[in-house]
Amino acid sequence: MTFVNDHDSPSSSQSSRLAWVFLGLGCLVPTIVCGGCLAMGGLGIFGVASLLKNSEPYKTSLAAAEANPAIQDALGAPLSGSFPQGNINLNNQEGEADLTYKLTGPNGQATIHVVGTRTNGQWTYSTMTATLQGETIELQPSAVMEE
Repeated sequence: MTFVNDHDSPSSSQSSRLAWVFLGLGCLVPTIVCGGCLAMGGLGIFGVASLLKNSEPYKTSLAAAEANPAIQDALGAPLSGSFPQGNINLNNQEGEADLTYKLTGPNGQATIHVVGTRTNGQWTYSTMTATLQGETIELQPSAVMEE
């Protein structure tokens, strides 16, 4: 009499291998999808931050802060602006911006706030300030900038 062990049959080991393949794919696919979503979200956030940092209100306020003697004395050099928070809306030659960011130097940091309106391609600023150790300093843009 011959006994057959089901665990030693070729079909049983193939089924076992297939089960592991499906289990592996079942874990791998969601991991890839989630990783892709996180990467795209990170690129989106970086893209928006870069757009704000390259905006004319950001660059103008940064230049005004860097040129201010009181800020230079208090923070030292070199100065570095962080990624701004806020919003900017542009529609052709019109728009508005409201941005806040940190300006950091070797001796400390200040908070820069700029609010501006763009009309016919030219920015005008209703607010451009630096807050440093509780004191607010009015910043003056060196010239009206066109974007």
